[in-house]
Amino acid sequence: MTALGACSSPENRIQSSSVPDSLRSAFNEYWYSGQAEISSYDLVQYRYGEYREGQAVIIFVTEDVHPETHVKLDQPDAEGAKKVKVMKMNMTRNFTTGIYPYSMMLSVFHPFDNPAHPFTLKASMSSQEWCGHVYGQLNFHNGHYDVNSHSYFEKEGDQNFHLEGNLLEDALWVRLKINPWDISEQEDHFVPGLFYSRASHQSLGPLKARSYITQDDQTLTYHLEYMDRKLNIHLESVFPYQILGWEEHRFDGNDPTLVSKGTLNKTIKTDYWTKNKTGDIHLRDSLGLPLNY
Repeated sequence: MTALGACSSPENRIQSSSVPDSLRSAFNEYWYSGQAEISSYDLVQYRYGEYREGQAVIIFVTEDVHPETHVKLDQPDAEGAKKVKVMKMNMTRNFTTGIYPYSMMLSVFHPFDNPAHPFTLKASMSSQEWCGHVYGQLNFHNGHYDVNSHSYFEKEGDQNFHLEGNLLEDALWVRLKINPWDISEQEDHFVPGLFYSRASHQSLGPLKARSYITQDDQTLTYHLEYMDRKLNIHLESVFPYQILGWEEHRFDGNDPTLVSKGTLNKTIKTDYWTKNKTGDIHLRDSLGLPLNY
């Protein structure tokens, strides 16, 4: 297993992503076919001191968004050169704790091939369970992230603050899909993933971490290591860089083996937003998902 990439300057926080010229044709054919890539995963989520089985889904699709509001454009041609092409990821995780269920969703908008927008434009996360729900969103404006966070917990409540334009852990999933070879080994400050920050009730802010990529046969593994936590994302080393799974290790003093993980089940490509009729429900079986997921 060989490490890839060289250390970059600690001050280099640019997250620019570009498509290799050698893959331009394949990229356009795959991602501009009017379809999204949808993958289902068998989920094991560590929560409240126990392992919970569930399902996760990751959806990748390209979209044109507004450069200021960071929302999908209804009429992208009207914006002309101002529109920003992004790769959007929606990730859902569903599992049950005892009598009540969790439903979590992460959404990331990351631009590519656009020097004017080198940072992730937006990341948002919501989590619902029977005690209540929380929501957080980061939007990049004027060199920093505007953060809006809402929670039913008193100590978290409603918050609005700024974060320096640090690297976002949540953007790594999208950057790996665009071009994993763009991501170099480095030690820098990352904003931890929103799933982790909210579930652990940690204040959202940059933490020092080390990142690097290793390769074994036809698989790449991206490693992100904090002081008390490690994330490994596994993907194929050839385009379109299918994400095969992940592990999130949490080091809890007494027990260093707390691991949540996802393992690839099935993948399809489809324009799912048009598949909303009763007769389309069979497509869930194509993803190995239960009808009530």
